[in-house]
Amino acid sequence: MVIVYPISGNNVQSDRQLTLKIAHVKMNRREYPGSRPISLFAVPFGKPMAKPDYEYTDDISFTNAARISLESGFRRMIKNVSGTRSGVERREPTPDEVEALHDMRVGSRRLRASLALFAGVFPKAEFLDWDKQVGVITDALGAVRDLDVQLDALRTLSASVPENEAYGISRLIERQTEQREIERKALQVALDRLEKARFERRFQKAMDRVLPAEKKLKKKENKA
Repeated sequence: MVIVYPISGNNVQSDRQLTLKIAHVKMNRREYPGSRPISLFAVPFGKPMAKPDYEYTDDISFTNAARISLESGFRRMIKNVSGTRSGVERREPTPDEVEALHDMRVGSRRLRASLALFAGVFPKAEFLDWDKQVGVITDALGAVRDLDVQLDALRTLSASVPENEAYGISRLIERQTEQREIERKALQVALDRLEKARFERRFQKAMDRVLPAEKKLKKKENKA
């Protein structure tokens, strides 16, 4: 018998990386004749979180640091809405659409982390509203993305094990595929709500209000 457990990776730099632990479990021989002694092995899958696409200078102001951090996650998230939406509108997304969903999730997670870090720049009620909206879409993206990663690893694993073990994995693939369909529809709803709430426009205006771009002062020329 084959049992597959998705568990979190040990690398703190990739907290969402998952690992498959495959356990050949010795069951009661009356119920499972011919079962083998237990043996464990792990198959890592997923990929580490990408590094931030910006760097702070030593003399950066708090305002600019907040704006750069918030805009980085916000832009990455919004940039990939179209590809993510087209991918979840069908059961079998293209590789580019799968990558768009991954990138949108990365952006939304970074935006949520930046919101927590720079919460003080927003009025409390407004911060809670942004945090809730970003949290909902992040969770919906994560549910689909995690299943995509699991299914990819399971299909690869199924092709490399004996037929009797591949059967058990195929059953798990069927179950996880059904769960992905549920999460896919939930993500569609979350994307619709984000669009209906005019999130992109409203959040951009909020940043412009609380974190105005800093103006450089021009040096006055000394008149002779």
